Amino acid sequence: MCGLSITLEARMISDGSEVCRETGQKVYNLQRKIKLYNDKNVKNKMPDIISSEGVVFLVSDGAINCIPDTTKLKLLFEDEYEALEFLQHLTD
Repeated sequence: MCGLSITLEARMISDGSEVCRETGQKVYNLQRKIKLYNDKNVKNKMPDIISSEGVVFLVSDGAINCIPDTTKLKLLFEDEYEALEFLQHLTD
């Protein structure tokens, strides 16, 4: 569930951040690239890395959604101090 948040375009949010869609409550992990492994039985197999300019991936419960990086998302914070620290970092 989304609690304290700031709405930003996805391109302004760091990889690994927890986000919700602007009008949603489901929590996702934002990623700019994802790794896909073709076969579990092949040891030392290099993963396929998928990334594309202008898109980000929302990962949750084994599902991966690809969205434009201009999409507005709610960046989640644990408390107001974390939110204030983020805002100060934006203005530096």
